[in-house]
Amino acid sequence: MADTRTDNLEQLARELVELARGVTIAAAPFLAASTGILTPRAETLPTPFATDGGSLYIDPRLLLGDFARTREIPSHAYAHTLAHCILLHPFVGEAIDRAAWDLAADIVADSLADELLAKTGAPLAGDAAERDQIVRGLASELGDRLTTERLYHLLRRGAHTDDRGAWAVLFHQDDHARWYPAPEEDRPKQRAAGQEAPQTDMEQTWRHTAQSLRVDLETLSRKSGTLLASLLRELSVGAHEQEMDYRAFLRQFAVDDESIHLSDDEFDYVFYTYGLELYGDMPLIEPLEYRQERRVRDFAIVIDTSSSVTEKVVQDFIDATYDVLTSEGGFFERTCIHIVQADRRVTSDTRITSVADLDRWRRGIRLFGGGGTDFRPAIDYVRRLQAEGEFSDLRGLVYFTDGWGIYPSQMPPFKSAFVFYDEDHRPEIVPSWAQQLVLHPGQFETMSVYGRAGGHH
Repeated sequence: MADTRTDNLEQLARELVELARGVTIAAAPFLAASTGILTPRAETLPTPFATDGGSLYIDPRLLLGDFARTREIPSHAYAHTLAHCILLHPFVGEAIDRAAWDLAADIVADSLADELLAKTGAPLAGDAAERDQIVRGLASELGDRLTTERLYHLLRRGAHTDDRGAWAVLFHQDDHARWYPAPEEDRPKQRAAGQEAPQTDMEQTWRHTAQSLRVDLETLSRKSGTLLASLLRELSVGAHEQEMDYRAFLRQFAVDDESIHLSDDEFDYVFYTYGLELYGDMPLIEPLEYRQERRVRDFAIVIDTSSSVTEKVVQDFIDATYDVLTSEGGFFERTCIHIVQADRRVTSDTRITSVADLDRWRRGIRLFGGGGTDFRPAIDYVRRLQAEGEFSDLRGLVYFTDGWGIYPSQMPPFKSAFVFYDEDHRPEIVPSWAQQLVLHPGQFETMSVYGRAGGHH
């Protein structure tokens, strides 16, 4: 009897979710394909909805209880959870500040749900009116560019500390526990129970979905005015050039090299040993003496040491860079890396020629500077080093910065890339010849532009 009642509750809950899905599609037809990605699954939850990007978890008792109390189809909560997936909120690394990310993601997802489901001209009341007022205030504070990353960084810097508790309750619609990696001791249990979601695959699915939506919305937004502007802006932030992770980015500054080593992949020990046995000291096949490797060649790293850049974020960047460089094939014997510090002027230059040099430097980093930011002096300095013959094969320059500074008007005679650690930079003022990469929350540790597997938001 109990099982029959449970089955009936689950069936009613699924029908209610299907109604919410229908309302969402009716309001935003371009989301029809996206809604089909999430497979409903009944579970006991602390909230009516939850997702890991692959399943839409529902708690029948909570869902039906809310419906019995309000008599409202849960289309807002459904659209909120769907927005999380479209904006890639569940796909983050272990080092993320969970409280700040949860709140930033909820505020942005909830505001998009309101926008997508809003009835034109309908007045807002109660919690919806309060949420709208908060969102408008935050958007104004962030220069009318309210995105998850920008809001996350604002919260991480300590803004609105007194408001965060109340906001977390007001904007909370679904449980986020499945977004984050399980504790190490729980992972074997999860695998045995088949509870580990293939998040890497699901992230790619949602990334492709977001890119397709972006194309559709660029057309729709021309007809719909500003109604879809927020979603289009978020998708633009999430989808622009984020397929490349930081590891792949730094590989641009390494070159292929043939090293004198035994190549185990190409050498056949069977024939080699057979020749020795048959002819005494004459192998049938000589061991291959060369193998292809990628080794680090000459390049320059410039660190913005203006007053807006903290020692902690510089240390994270250098540690991440060290991990990537030392995991490649190694350094050439004549590698030359210059680590330049600069604000309005060049304040320090350290020459690195080996892994040991780089390790010593990163363990005792001292920052010099603290003024404003002008990118031109450091780039001119590296240009002079190149002209003086300091580099035998300069592969390019990587400038680590928050992005707020004066850019050169002319392209330098080497590849230049700006690595931004904060969404607050203005990509529209970066010169077209400069490569751009944004490191999102927690991605120094995961080597990812966005998330655990190298991919948004």
